Amino acid sequence: MKLIAIADLHSRSTPACGARRSDLADFLLARAVSRINRFLKPDLTVVLGDVVDDGGAADAPELLKRLKDVLGALRSPWIALPGNHDRIGPGFFDVFPRPPAALDVAGVRFLAFSDPDEPGWNARREAAEVARMRQARGDGWRGPVVSLQHVPLFRPGAGDCPYNYLNAGEILDTMGAAGIGLAVSGHFHPGCDILGDGHTPCVVAPALCEFPFGFLEIDIEADGGLAVRRHSLAVPPELGLFDCHVHSQLAYCSKNMNVVRAVALGRDLGLGGTGVTEHSGQLYFDGKTFWSGGFLRDGLDGMGGRVDRADSFFALAQEAGVAPECVALEVDCDFQGRLVLRGADRVRAGYLLGATHWLPCTMEGVPFTVAAASTQFLRLWKGLIEQGGIDVLAHPFRHFHRREIAPPADLSWKLVQMLKRAGAAAELNFHTQQPHPLLFQQCLEAGVRIAVGSDSHELIEVGELHPHLDLLCGLGVSTRDLPHVLWRPEHARRGRRAGGRGRRGSRQA
Repeated sequence: MKLIAIADLHSRSTPACGARRSDLADFLLARAVSRINRFLKPDLTVVLGDVVDDGGAADAPELLKRLKDVLGALRSPWIALPGNHDRIGPGFFDVFPRPPAALDVAGVRFLAFSDPDEPGWNARREAAEVARMRQARGDGWRGPVVSLQHVPLFRPGAGDCPYNYLNAGEILDTMGAAGIGLAVSGHFHPGCDILGDGHTPCVVAPALCEFPFGFLEIDIEADGGLAVRRHSLAVPPELGLFDCHVHSQLAYCSKNMNVVRAVALGRDLGLGGTGVTEHSGQLYFDGKTFWSGGFLRDGLDGMGGRVDRADSFFALAQEAGVAPECVALEVDCDFQGRLVLRGADRVRAGYLLGATHWLPCTMEGVPFTVAAASTQFLRLWKGLIEQGGIDVLAHPFRHFHRREIAPPADLSWKLVQMLKRAGAAAELNFHTQQPHPLLFQQCLEAGVRIAVGSDSHELIEVGELHPHLDLLCGLGVSTRDLPHVLWRPEHARRGRRAGGRGRRGSRQA
């Protein structure tokens, strides 16, 4: 079975306290929930205490309720335990449901404990709870049994963790006799993937509130075998990753985007730079005209539904301190093969993302066929890449991916050759799709750069580039290869596009 362990959010409404980003607790938990739901799909998620930083604060009940609401979005069952910070106040289990005496999930039994605190940020398990452990298999249970608690539990001297149970020896002897094969805890902020003497290991989840904002994925086999993987919500800063595709609050599809906040979060999450972009079609046309795709029939020649919000977008980026070369426009080709982009805005944009949000065969009432889509893709790509001078082709095969159709290999290769001739990049993008690795394998073989973009329409998506790194790793790309593989703003084709000298070198936002 697969278990996700999260610990030590330390939520508070006041600013960050030292290394603890307590002010980001809601955001970090929501980001973790999003990744857990989409990519990890566990059998059970556990939150192992110190949910709030001060359980006695007047706003602690409200903070607990907000975090409970975030956990409510999990698609897996979940339980939450209090830590020493939560126990300062009386109300943890007034908000969170109290775990049952034993919870059986996917062939594994979980015993959850809320033990009294002891000096030195240690804990002690009371006699009645030790007795509950002795009865863990009293009903004949034959599968693995796991003990859940806030404070790490291990044989004294078996690790460098400064916190433990005062009666750890008694507890571990009982666990051994009862066949309880694993303890999972929080509290020790660096975390420990496996801590103990090898007989009854303890796994300690890192603090979600401290960089790199981690949690654990634990796979438990029926025979008690164990595999532990750390996940980080941040990306390694030393990689200098550039998220090329982050939307603004002007997007019609924005949930809670804000350019100032997005750029700040990008820095907090380890990005080397954040590219702020907006759909040109959403800056030039009203929502009804854009979402119908009707603006693509006549492009900028059409007069229906016109608005003019481009100045507002560039002003937002400037006010947020975004470097000019990191301000982008996401542009479509109309169905005549012309960019939906005004000349004045072409000059203002640091780089262009080309997109095919609609094909003629994806319009309402038109049947989608692979043959028709392939022909139409090639025509529009020619308009975007060869004639339009875009820098990055955004979500290239999303129409196929959303229909769970693998893009034709020959079509993919034609695209790669087109990108190579033009010196443009292909975007690796997981927004509302699962990209097929074929295109990116072909890009690597041909020497075409790959841009990584979150395509953020919600703040929790900013810099969420771990699936991108996983896919590239699966294709044999190492971290040392990334500077030679990934696209950055200094690779933009601006000089050729604007008819003048390009701005070289990227001052990142």
